[in-house]
Amino acid sequence: AALYRHGVELTIEGSYADVVAFLLAVQAMPQHILWGGLQLKVEQHPKMVVTLRLYTLSQDRNWLEI
Repeated sequence: AALYRHGVELTIEGSYADVVAFLLAVQAMPQHILWGGLQLKVEQHPKMVVTLRLYTLSQDRNWLEI
């Protein structure tokens, strides 16, 4: 069976503690999430902007329909 990779890109803002708490929560999810990349930018201390690419694998080609 073929596997398809479905991705989403999220942008979050917050303090260092907020960002770390969010990333730990994503990592602790019972669903298996693949990390595709993470970009961190400090706009103005202490605010950070993080762009995160996450993926799941599925045997269904049409994972999401809008």
